[in-house]
Amino acid sequence: MLRLLSRLLMIAGTVSLLWLAYGLISGEPIPNYVIIGVLLFVLGVLFKDRGSALPKQGINPPPQSKSRDKHQSWISRDE
Repeated sequence: MLRLLSRLLMIAGTVSLLWLAYGLISGEPIPNYVIIGVLLFVLGVLFKDRGSALPKQGINPPPQSKSRDKHQSWISRDE
């Protein structure tokens, strides 16, 4: 649920950020709700789920076992 809220805030904030950039370039006055929308982008970034810092137990690769026998080639060198 928090991830969905974060994405919605970031989308609304991105639109407001683009609107702010357009207003600065064109010289038009910037409405107050555009600045509030940019703050929504900041909130979306703060709520963004970055995942756990601990590695998951189920994803560990299997341990590589060392061969106890000496490698024997199947290619003969008698030719």
